[in-house]
Amino acid sequence: MALPKSKSGYFFLALALFVVANFAAVIANKSLIFSVKENTAVFQAADSAVNQYQALKKTPNIVLLGSSLVATPLWWADRDIVPNIKDFYHHHDAVTFNNALRANGNNEEAYAFALPGAMVSDMYLIVDKVFQSKKKPDVVVMGISARDMMDDLLTGETRTPVFSRLSDLSDFKGNLDLYLSTPAEKLDFALNNLVFLYGKRYRYQLKVSQFCEKTMNKIPLLKDPEAQKTTAQAKETQPLFATGLGTRQEMWDQSRKEYQKRYEHFNKQQFDKQSVFLSKLLERAKERNIKMILVNMPLSQENKSLMPPGLYEAYYQGVKHAAESEGASFLDLNQGALVSENLFLDTAHMNADGGRKLCGELAKYLSKNSSVANSRYSM
Repeated sequence: MALPKSKSGYFFLALALFVVANFAAVIANKSLIFSVKENTAVFQAADSAVNQYQALKKTPNIVLLGSSLVATPLWWADRDIVPNIKDFYHHHDAVTFNNALRANGNNEEAYAFALPGAMVSDMYLIVDKVFQSKKKPDVVVMGISARDMMDDLLTGETRTPVFSRLSDLSDFKGNLDLYLSTPAEKLDFALNNLVFLYGKRYRYQLKVSQFCEKTMNKIPLLKDPEAQKTTAQAKETQPLFATGLGTRQEMWDQSRKEYQKRYEHFNKQQFDKQSVFLSKLLERAKERNIKMILVNMPLSQENKSLMPPGLYEAYYQGVKHAAESEGASFLDLNQGALVSENLFLDTAHMNADGGRKLCGELAKYLSKNSSVANSRYSM
């Protein structure tokens, strides 16, 4: 490359080098606005759910939507009957639920689009961007709980796996102030969509890291004796309800500590934003003639006791009112036999027995009220 001869040429060369160096530093920086990396289990769950759904030759009549409160009982129930089942993050079939439908006289097929950590804003994106045209189900059964609308561990609606997987520049229109509350979030979102390498920085960061690690481990003096230990420790960071590891007491203790942090404060601003997303979700479903059934998910009494004052009441009344306002159905399963502690792995997530009971109740509700095949519910 020929060097510039003028002062202005040197200035622009220096500016270009500065931009390149700065951009390289940005890619290497791990503490950016968006903390969702493509190699994480939660991102893989969102990515696989979208890919598997879009690859279906026939769109399912029913989609089960929600967070890990929905995904966990479905996976554990299926785990007992599906040989060589995929791990928690990649299994999106609903075998037990489909069997329950058959037992109640329905021959429809359901797909499990429940994702760990999903907020209502994420579920809105799924309905808005995935359930379109020929990929539109007749019915969406959406399990929901107070955590889906207020989570102290979430620092922004843009910092979720679903947003990272599904968002694009069109999301600025109409939803800008909801999704992006600060100038830093808006800038980071714009860079993610306008600068290819910036948007893929985590993927390349991972590849470079893996290459360097492999190269160093081939050299005896540079080999890292802690590498295998670090890998094992990384696997242990996954929640126990998603791995089947640990005793029930260990699962319960882990869950208690986790939800103490999630419920530490009643973040009213976040709750109000998620309430708007719920209304938008129901409006969009109504526009597309998708019947929505909101299911208040079972929780242990201990989990409810960890919530800050007023959260559960505000959540319950808000969801019920939103359903009534938009012509959706509301099914309260957080009561009776379904909240028995022996149906839970931890304070929030149901076990295989809980999953079978949950699927049975949902299938019974669907069959009792109307035919899914007609996609016209009168609930």
